[in-house]
Amino acid sequence: MTLLGFAMESPDSPLWNEKGQEMLSINEVAKLIGISPFTLRQWVKNGFGPAHIRLQRTIRFREQDVERWIEAHRQDPASADSSE
Repeated sequence: MTLLGFAMESPDSPLWNEKGQEMLSINEVAKLIGISPFTLRQWVKNGFGPAHIRLQRTIRFREQDVERWIEAHRQDPASADSSE
């Protein structure tokens, strides 16, 4: 499976949603966005980060939710300079 051009390889067995799409683990999403799994768990606990699905004690993310979250937090350097 790819996400934004990255091949996602998980040591965990894959979990699939109702549309046949692989669900991503905390470790996969944390690696993709460049933070530790601990930090992502804290974000989820505090209501921040990509939308997720909790299955008992397991947290999974849909690929399209992660992509949307990344795009929503993208900052254009040109627009950041013009706000000063």
